[in-house]
Amino acid sequence: MIRPWQGLLATAGIAFGLLVRARGFSYEGTLLTYLLPMIAIGRRQFSHRFRVMLPWLALGVLLPALIVIQNSGVRAGSWHYAPDARFWLGYLRAEGDGPWRWTRWLYTGVEMPAIEYLFYPAMGYFMMLAFNLFAELSTERSESPGRFRLFLASYAVLSAGFFTLLAYRKQLNEMDRNWFLTGVGLFTGWVGIAASPSLRRVVSTRWFWQWLLVMGCGFQPAWEFVHSCLNHDWVYVERRSLPPLYTFNGAPIPIVEPFAYLAVSVTFPALMCLLADHLPRWAKKDGQPGFLPQPSEQ
Repeated sequence: MIRPWQGLLATAGIAFGLLVRARGFSYEGTLLTYLLPMIAIGRRQFSHRFRVMLPWLALGVLLPALIVIQNSGVRAGSWHYAPDARFWLGYLRAEGDGPWRWTRWLYTGVEMPAIEYLFYPAMGYFMMLAFNLFAELSTERSESPGRFRLFLASYAVLSAGFFTLLAYRKQLNEMDRNWFLTGVGLFTGWVGIAASPSLRRVVSTRWFWQWLLVMGCGFQPAWEFVHSCLNHDWVYVERRSLPPLYTFNGAPIPIVEPFAYLAVSVTFPALMCLLADHLPRWAKKDGQPGFLPQPSEQ
């Protein structure tokens, strides 16, 4: 159950994010309007079952690769940031500008907002809190072998379509950095299916498919539309990306992005299940393997 104080904290978080956004910091303000409410609502349920180090263990697996790819994409000109945008956390530059001249240590290589270094951990933490909350609030927990087989077939089709885009991209002699980011997510999902009994159980439940619908087909597309098409926090460069799925307000959304939305909706559940299965003493409060709640927790 969501307590009244959690609702008040969530409302305060939204208000703070909107205030930041109203002062001209659209990237950070928009991020805070959904990140802070999820922390207020989901943190209690998360900390009831999982240790505080679980998100950092999960993020530690992916963050180095994601940051390197992000820098590579900016350097290659796959996307750019609005030249007149205001950033609450400012910029870091290759020449060494910024507090304590820390740019080279953070490996930007190009001009890039400092918020980008917080974006991946913030979004990853948000996804893990949201997924756990979704699982906790679900009242339907039946598992179906048929749903598991359907997931395998669907994920295989998704992966095959994704690699078909790679073959097409090679013909253009240009690599889209978003393809790398999505590839990391899909690979993590397959590792989870192969190595995590918990994930195989989770994907066979009805609530997981509801999660995919809400997060992969609802929140994620809307999230990118707001950030890219409305805020112009980043704008993809069409000649250096895959062809656009659509263009709105001068911002093209590459055709690879729907693959990314679904991939990321599986990536973080896969990481959580892997850690709960194989490092339960580090990941879970009760130290027992498995992502799904123990009978005593239900």
